[in-house]
Amino acid sequence: MSSKSILSLTLVYLKTFSKQMLIKAFIALREKYKVLNEKHAVLKNKYQELQEKYNRIESAQTKQQLQEVNHQANKPSTKQAEWEIKGVGNDGKGKKKGRGKKGRKGAGNKAKNHSITRNEFAKVEICNICGKDLSQQPPLTSENKRIIEDIPEMPMAIEVIEVTQEKNIVFIASKWLQHDQN
Repeated sequence: MSSKSILSLTLVYLKTFSKQMLIKAFIALREKYKVLNEKHAVLKNKYQELQEKYNRIESAQTKQQLQEVNHQANKPSTKQAEWEIKGVGNDGKGKKKGRGKKGRKGAGNKAKNHSITRNEFAKVEICNICGKDLSQQPPLTSENKRIIEDIPEMPMAIEVIEVTQEKNIVFIASKWLQHDQN
């Protein structure tokens, strides 16, 4: 239905009313308009108050979110950057990857399992560093021990010699003095 037909039907309907009925209808409509206009003003004020309250709450939430983001933004990331070298020390000197081949077992310096055939005692009489005479000084209770395997040209039997070297206080003190002077 078009607006033209609606208006024409309304005019036809209103022509059926008497003058008195039309005046009463207009007065009633005016009173309803005043009441509705007042309700509209009240609702409009209430709407503005609610809109202001909403804006305050939203701005407070926005401020709180910004504070949370700023608080989180200042923390360092636990994720490792893509450009950093992987590994514990990040120095690139980590464990090298193998080439798929197993290395051969090295000969190395094997343990000396032979029984000792002769004992020798090396006494410290002169300091190796300063040349001081240590023959009158009592030796320390600790000693250095080393095992030497002497193999003659024609290996008849291996001779195992244990050398016990005594220690002396002046010998150690002179080493400390030399380190302190450097």
